[in-house]
Amino acid sequence: MLNDFSLLYLKKRLRDKLAKRAVEKIYLIIFFFTFLSCISLAKSLKAITCTHVKHNLIPPQKDSLQYILHIILPDTVPSELKKIQEDNQIFTSREKLNTALNIQIESFRKQGFVLANIDSISEKSEPKQSGINKEKWIKVNAYFFPGKMYCWGKFRIIKDSALRVNSFLKKFEKLEGKFVEFSRLNKLEHQLLNSAENQGYPFAQINSDSIRVAGKSISMEIKFSSGRRITFDSLDVQGPSKTKKKFWIKKLGIFPDKVYQEKKIRDIPLIVKKLSFIKLHRKPEVSFYQDRAIIHLRVEDVPSNFFDGIIGFAPSNELEKRIQLTGEVTLGLRNMGGTGKSIDAEWRKTNRYSQELLLGYKHPQFLTPRLEVDIDFSIHKYDTLYNDILRKLTFVQQTGLNTNIRIFGEFFGSRIISTNGLDKNFLPAYTDFDRDAYGIGAEWNNTNDVFYPRKGIFSLLTASAGKKKLVQNTFFNPEVYTEIPATTTTYNYQYKGALFFSPSYNITIKNQLVAGKISADKFFYNDLYRFGGFKTLRGFEEKKFAAEQFFIYTLEVQYYLEENSYLFLFGESGNYKGLTLAGNPVSDTPVGMGAGLSFKTPAGVFSFIYAFGKDKEQPLSLDFSKIHFGFISRF
Repeated sequence: MLNDFSLLYLKKRLRDKLAKRAVEKIYLIIFFFTFLSCISLAKSLKAITCTHVKHNLIPPQKDSLQYILHIILPDTVPSELKKIQEDNQIFTSREKLNTALNIQIESFRKQGFVLANIDSISEKSEPKQSGINKEKWIKVNAYFFPGKMYCWGKFRIIKDSALRVNSFLKKFEKLEGKFVEFSRLNKLEHQLLNSAENQGYPFAQINSDSIRVAGKSISMEIKFSSGRRITFDSLDVQGPSKTKKKFWIKKLGIFPDKVYQEKKIRDIPLIVKKLSFIKLHRKPEVSFYQDRAIIHLRVEDVPSNFFDGIIGFAPSNELEKRIQLTGEVTLGLRNMGGTGKSIDAEWRKTNRYSQELLLGYKHPQFLTPRLEVDIDFSIHKYDTLYNDILRKLTFVQQTGLNTNIRIFGEFFGSRIISTNGLDKNFLPAYTDFDRDAYGIGAEWNNTNDVFYPRKGIFSLLTASAGKKKLVQNTFFNPEVYTEIPATTTTYNYQYKGALFFSPSYNITIKNQLVAGKISADKFFYNDLYRFGGFKTLRGFEEKKFAAEQFFIYTLEVQYYLEENSYLFLFGESGNYKGLTLAGNPVSDTPVGMGAGLSFKTPAGVFSFIYAFGKDKEQPLSLDFSKIHFGFISRF
């Protein structure tokens, strides 16, 4: 058995050993955190160093270098070649100097000197005093060796199919006798391959072989191999979307057993981008088996149906300082039944007695995949004076990815509401009539977004002609109509265009022009264009102006806070010639300006606009400012 001394000794040894292990653990922990701190410090120092280098925080030297380039060509070089050289250029760095030399070499080679290069370079320093700083000029003499000037000789074309590429092959023959320029040859080869890809041969190949040099002539063989002929098999559409497959087949033009076309695959993202109700989840994919191609699409629906409400507050008139409520409600239903069809309904109240109702229906892929039918109907009650009814039928034929043409017929009628206060022996500026017109139009639209365009061009031009028939109102004496033609011919021209561009990531500038002109022997007040207000000329009452001809230019600067939210400033100026309600001729140049914001919320997109307007009747004053509230809810 152990005595007391031995027990005490063992306890002491055990305590010392445990204490030693504890100290070792503490040292390990301290070392570990010290190591991490060193790594963090090293990263910080590296980041600081990189930041200094990236932003050029090191102060520049007082002595600066500038290079003067002088190109020296042999006397045997033709004078035509010497004209393309750019001599005595000044550069502030060697990188820019080398870039200029490479450009000169390439310009010589485009003139048939395919072996052109720099033979030697000499430099000479020439210090020069300029103001306080001392500048050092280095004169660089570049001695060029152009070599021989070569021209294309004969091209021998070898092809293995009856592919319709003869027009491209003849372009190779047209190169014969011209300066050798390989970039032009590569461009022709690229065009030939694109033509083959769109005729069912995506695996076509082209090779240059048997190159022969005889004197100053270069001849070669062009071997074209078409590969297998491919046809479309099917369209595989996946993803959370209610859009029917039949719609996709017609919209993209990818029909089973039809010849494969690479262009149709490349156009799919651009076509989908123009649809407001769907988006691509990823790029289209193509799989080949045997001699057939399957196109795979991954799509998903986006909220495209919308409800838009606008409330406006404005003084009722100059004498009455009361505030009147105006408003507009819009409902849009998109991609109904997964077929791309849409319905629009819009109601407006422009003042106490005036209201407007607009209904529209769009039917895409009508009879043919690229034909669309639009049906529009509207009723406009103007105060207590007259009602307008418009019925319009439009056929829109898509002619390209960004273009379409249209033909339309519109049937317009206007009737006096009440004859109270009118003299039956005197016809007012507005009257009863019917007008039938038929016209054509053309549209170009390559904007990058349906809802929030930030770059691109939109342009729509329409022209129509028709007959206007006067309808005699039984309240008036027949004699008042004797000096007015019962039937007249009218011509109508309208244009709307917008240019969007973004000078920086957050800023978009919108330039817009809207114009119209009516040509006829006799005008009535209810026969004219109506504009002014929230959508046409902000800062004025809705539909304030009546014009036989007008234009409105808008400049708007938008600052985007996020994808669907932005602040904006705008200025608008117009010019018009028309009639007053009393029938007197009038012309003016109204101006509108203001600011606003549009931002996205979980419930929808809210917009606020504060605008001023100035014309002959309305001064630029806070008493006549207009406030517009808008709300768009997409579902």
